[in-house]
Amino acid sequence: LFTPPVIATCFSLLWVAFLGKGSMPDIIFEPLSQIGNAAFPISMFTLGAYLCKYSAFNPENKLPLFCGILVKLFIFPLLVLTAFSLFPGGADYKFFLFLQAVMPTAVSLVIIGSYTGADNKFLSSIIFYTHVISIISIPLWFAIFCKFSG
Repeated sequence: LFTPPVIATCFSLLWVAFLGKGSMPDIIFEPLSQIGNAAFPISMFTLGAYLCKYSAFNPENKLPLFCGILVKLFIFPLLVLTAFSLFPGGADYKFFLFLQAVMPTAVSLVIIGSYTGADNKFLSSIIFYTHVISIISIPLWFAIFCKFSG
């Protein structure tokens, strides 16, 4: 629970709550903002290294990979789309939820998997292939969504 990101978030919230927004001195704020701006590119380099290290394009077990892709990119969005017909809600709210449902697997899984000792070869493969297949599946799902949402 007390990981560096959680501690940093709690510290930031307490700082703003007690001292107000904009009260952090530039000598502290500027280096932190530079680190924050570098976080995304660094995570992309890290992801690329993991995808290469574990040969994500060449999975050992293809059946679990196929099942994971089927569930993430096809069954889950279908369930979300079905739930929309059962529950009321605004169009913007439904669009946002559906957007989240059709997205490929999170790229942070290999970093988390490395930290927890998970099967990073499988995680790398599922990330790689869900992103490749989502090039086709996302437009397909949005065409279906637009047709049913009116």
